[in-house]
Amino acid sequence: MALEKPSDLTNEETMEAHLAEYLSWKMVKLAKFHMMDRVIVGRDSEGDHVRGWVELKWRTCPSTTYPTVMAAVEKTVFSYSLAEKSGLPYWFVVSYADVPDRSYWICRITEDILKGRIANTGRTDRGREHDIQPMYLIPLDLFTRVGPQPTGYEDVGEWRPSPDQEQGEFTF
Repeated sequence: MALEKPSDLTNEETMEAHLAEYLSWKMVKLAKFHMMDRVIVGRDSEGDHVRGWVELKWRTCPSTTYPTVMAAVEKTVFSYSLAEKSGLPYWFVVSYADVPDRSYWICRITEDILKGRIANTGRTDRGREHDIQPMYLIPLDLFTRVGPQPTGYEDVGEWRPSPDQEQGEFTF
């Protein structure tokens, strides 16, 4: 992302470390101006190869504020097209600052999601005109929760145990 700040990079690195722990994902950050944030890589006898595409979102609002997650239409369509053409999954991962255990909400972007609700909306707190644009409003209940067992707050979405307990749909 062209507008990323040092704090964005720190937050994404934190998410990357946790996802490596929870799902055994090894990620590599893509260049600053690439549309996607990371790729998931795997190693075989021929070296590292890409196994999936990842978009990371670190939200500062509480996890119970909105029933949906906003995703820019242009970036999401491009990223899904890249995933479809490559035959690799595209994962959209969201973190919320109010979740003390730093669990994450993960959604595999599919064609059905691209047929979902679109609104002309966006952030208004930064005062940047270009933050308002066509956005997918992806229902949070389409996301799967991963991370340590949640405690001490209202749960949103489905919780999935750490990968040492169950790897399920996030393995390759």
